[in-house]
Amino acid sequence: MDVRNTIEREPVALSGAVVGVVIAGVALLTAFGINVTEAQATGIVGFVSAGAVLGSVLYARRKVTPIAPGNGKRMKLDTE
Repeated sequence: MDVRNTIEREPVALSGAVVGVVIAGVALLTAFGINVTEAQATGIVGFVSAGAVLGSVLYARRKVTPIAPGNGKRMKLDTE
């Protein structure tokens, strides 16, 4: 498996995986007796989630080519 290719082709999956690892990490800290309040855990997960979304959006925007607006007419589709 080519990790670099996966990262470039699946940035949303990568950001989801990062958030999942952070959530598991916070749970692991509490399991080993590190005192993390519910508010702190929520703040950590929220901050990392926002960063993952921002990173995914910025990456995806570089890969997308915008199209010109249409003429306002709808294309008729043959549904039969």
